[in-house]
Amino acid sequence: MMRISLRGMLAGALAMAVLGLGMPTGAVAASKAAIAAGKKSYMQYCATCHGPTATGDGVASSTFQNKPPDLTLLAQKNGGKFPTAEVLNIVKGNTSISAHGTKEMPVWGQILGHPMKGEYGSSRADAKLLEIANYLQTLQKK
Repeated sequence: MMRISLRGMLAGALAMAVLGLGMPTGAVAASKAAIAAGKKSYMQYCATCHGPTATGDGVASSTFQNKPPDLTLLAQKNGGKFPTAEVLNIVKGNTSISAHGTKEMPVWGQILGHPMKGEYGSSRADAKLLEIANYLQTLQKK
């Protein structure tokens, strides 16, 4: 048991470092390849609701009582700093968003929000989430 706890603590510390959770800007520098991977993941997991340009105009957006938010305004609404940790917590279901319903976000919650139960291992799922967040950061309006 102690070995698992130590591994969990080390993985958590590494994730915080990789995700930039202690960085003032909340930003993590990403390569062009990582941003391209983030765009691919965003298009696969998020664009149906949030739209291909992340402005909340996805093909499924008209089915919601409340339109999905414009994700290109996240930094603007956060004092000019992209809220990486907040984005990750929302997608994982750690921060409740009424439109997402239960913690299991519609369609992708089992894969992205609860990676051990989905198709990816937790480190790969966390990497996908970070790729998506880094991609969204490139779309921010000034």
